[in-house]
Amino acid sequence: MKETPLFATWWERFHHVLLALGQLLLAVLLAAFRDSTTQGSLYRLSTNRTATIALVVQVIASVLGIGNLYVLRSLVGHYSRRKLSRTPMRFESFAFWTYLGSGSFDFSLTPWFLFITLTVSILSFGPAALWAGAITPTGATQACQLTAQGARYSPESRGRTWDFQFEFKTDSAQVWNHFNSCTSDIVSGGLHTNCPVPTLNDNLLRAAITDVSSGNGDNLRPSPPTDSSGYSSLGRTYGVGHAIGSSPGLTHAELESQMTSSFSLHEPGYETTVSCIKNTTSALALIQHAPGDDSTIPNIWALSGTLPNTIADTSSEFYPLTTWRSPRLENLTAWAAVYNPHTHTSFLSIAAGPEKYAPFNQTQCEFTFTPRLFLLSVNTTARTITRTPLPNNPVPDPLDTTNTIPASVIRTLNLLSRMKSSLYISELGESLYSALQSYASLYGMSYDEAVLPMTSLFFTSMADHILGVYANAQVFIARDTQPLEIVSSSCKAECKRSCVCVGGYEAEDWEMGRAMQGEACTDG
Repeated sequence: MKETPLFATWWERFHHVLLALGQLLLAVLLAAFRDSTTQGSLYRLSTNRTATIALVVQVIASVLGIGNLYVLRSLVGHYSRRKLSRTPMRFESFAFWTYLGSGSFDFSLTPWFLFITLTVSILSFGPAALWAGAITPTGATQACQLTAQGARYSPESRGRTWDFQFEFKTDSAQVWNHFNSCTSDIVSGGLHTNCPVPTLNDNLLRAAITDVSSGNGDNLRPSPPTDSSGYSSLGRTYGVGHAIGSSPGLTHAELESQMTSSFSLHEPGYETTVSCIKNTTSALALIQHAPGDDSTIPNIWALSGTLPNTIADTSSEFYPLTTWRSPRLENLTAWAAVYNPHTHTSFLSIAAGPEKYAPFNQTQCEFTFTPRLFLLSVNTTARTITRTPLPNNPVPDPLDTTNTIPASVIRTLNLLSRMKSSLYISELGESLYSALQSYASLYGMSYDEAVLPMTSLFFTSMADHILGVYANAQVFIARDTQPLEIVSSSCKAECKRSCVCVGGYEAEDWEMGRAMQGEACTDG
C-alpha cells in the first residue's frame, strides 16, 4: 500500500500555486472588465436563452468554487500533517483538523471546535456564489452614439418650402395664396408637406379634437395624423419632435440597432399661447350675400368684417359660404385669422349661426408665439415623448428673424376656414362642437363655461401641429436641417461585472430581456 507523505511534494505545491494564481488572475480580469458592455451575440443570447445562461454560469461558478475550496482544504491538510509530525496532538485536536480539512463537522466536538467547523462549512458555499455573481451577464445601460437633425429655416430654402404659399402685398395689405409649389412626400409612412392647408385639412382638425379630448396637463395623447414618428405625446407637442423615428439619425431602425431605451435632446421651436374671450362688439359677422331658391340654388352668405389687428385703411375680411338650408344660417360657422406684420400681432375671430353652433359666435382669440428651446425626453420602449419648454435657456439660433413662420401659422388657419364646406353642415362647426362636447364632459362644465377654455386649447393644438408640419417639411422636403444637441441617452447592453444587482431589475422583466430604467448595478 502506498503511503501518503506527511509533507507536500513539489507537484502538490506547484499545482496549488498554479490554481491560486489562475483564480487570482481571473478575478483581476473580471474586475478590470466589470464595466465593459456589449450589444452583440452575448446580449442576444442572454436575453433569449436565460435558462441556458443560468445553467452555464452555475456550472462554471461551481467549478471555480470547488477550485478555491480544494486549495484551502489542501493547505489545511498539509498544515495538520506537518504539525502532527513535529508535536504530539490530542485526539480532539486531530479530529478538529480532520473535519476542518474535509469541510465537514461533528456534534461530538467541543463547542469551540464545533463552532469553527460549522462556520467554515457554511462559508464553503460562498466562493461558488461569489463567482456566479461575478460572471453573470447583467442588464446595463450605456450612452448611445446618437445624432439628431432638426428643422432649419435658412435663406436657401426660403421661397421653396417655408415662405412661398402666402404673399403679403404691402400696397394693399392683402394676402395672396399660392398653391403651385405645394409639395408632398411620404417618408416612413408619414405624409409630409409644405402646405398644411389644403393637404392636411381634416388631419389638423382631427388632431385638435383628439388633443382637446385628452384634456390639459401631461395626459397621454396618441400620435396625431400630422406626425410620422409613431410616438404618443405626454402633454403638448409644441410643434417639435414630430420627426423622431424617421428623421436622419433617429430613425426607428437606427434606434433599434443601438437598442436605445431612452434619450433626450434639445430642439428649438415656438411656444404658442392662445387666449380667448367673448367680444360682444366683434366687427366680424355672417351677412347674407345672395339669397337663393332653397330647392335649386344654394344660399350664399359671406363672412365679413375686421379684427382688432386689421391694418387700418385696408379692405376687410370677406369670403363667401354656401348652404342649402334656409336663410336662417343655423348651419354656418367660419373664422378669420389675421397676422399684422407691422405690430406682429395675431388674432382669430369666429362667427357662427344660431342654435347648435351659437356658443362659438363672437369668440375672439389672440395668439402669441415665443421662440423657445425645448427638452424632448423620449422613451423608445413605451414610444412616448415628453416636451418641456426651457424658458431660462436661450434659443441657440434664431428660428426665423422675419416672423414668417408664426405669420404662416395664422394664415394657414385663415385659409383652412375658407376650404371647408357648409352646404349641409359646417365642417368647422362640427369639429368645434365635437371638441366642446368632449371638453365639457371631461371637466363637468356647461357648454357656456367650457367654450372659451376649449377654444383656446383647440387652436393651441392646431398651431402646434401646423408648426410641426412646417418643421417636418424642412427636414424631409427641403432637406434643410441643423444638428440637435443630444442631452443624454441610454442604450440596453450586457455587462460583465463583479457585482450583484439587487432590485435594479425586476425578475419578470429580466426574463423577457428588457432592461429596466433605474440606477446601475452597484459593486458588490
